Amino acid sequence: EYDQMQSGLRREGVFSGMWSAGQKIAYAMSPAIVGYALALSGFVKEGVQPHSLNIGVRAIFCLFPAAMILLSFLPFSKYTLTEEEFEKVKAKIAGK
Repeated sequence: EYDQMQSGLRREGVFSGMWSAGQKIAYAMSPAIVGYALALSGFVKEGVQPHSLNIGVRAIFCLFPAAMILLSFLPFSKYTLTEEEFEKVKAKIAGK
């Protein structure tokens, strides 16, 4: 609704499509990222794995996701629309 008020256009489909495309890109890149991280951690295809691999696996499945979650909060730090303002926006759009 806020975007509709600002632009005069209904673009929910665009935002949904962008979200879906972002998810697909992330799903496509994830195996490559994990593969490179395992290689950097010293993964050995056959044989005993080095201790560095344990650290690498922990980083892949704990530190990296935690860092991504923290980074995802950055865009929302600029989000200042309050519930009261949103109600005003909905009322203004309904009044058109």
